[in-house]
Amino acid sequence: MLEANPTAIFAFHDLTVAKLISYLVGKGIRVPEDIAIIGFDDEEFCRFFDPPITTVRQPLRQMGKIAAQALIERRLDGSGGVFQQVLSVRLIVRESCGAELAWRKTIDSELVQS
Repeated sequence: MLEANPTAIFAFHDLTVAKLISYLVGKGIRVPEDIAIIGFDDEEFCRFFDPPITTVRQPLRQMGKIAAQALIERRLDGSGGVFQQVLSVRLIVRESCGAELAWRKTIDSELVQS
């Protein structure tokens, strides 16, 4: 593992996050209390994992459509040029990043003050 204690991890895929959370919990490290974790792809199981996984959702259908169009255009006109297309992603906030804990602390402090 790492020599320094990280406060957060951003993993390249949600399945990696699920395995990482299981590993960390087995080592006595609590997610998100001890470390925040975010994944990528918004796999279906993320909503049901314990804790639910914060993730980045990418527009897979739109990516496939753009890729197919590019292949067809290259086939038709013989071009081999490179193109760049920027697509929007969406952060899906769930418990693994600690956002709910922060929200609860805010609500709790507001209740105490009122």
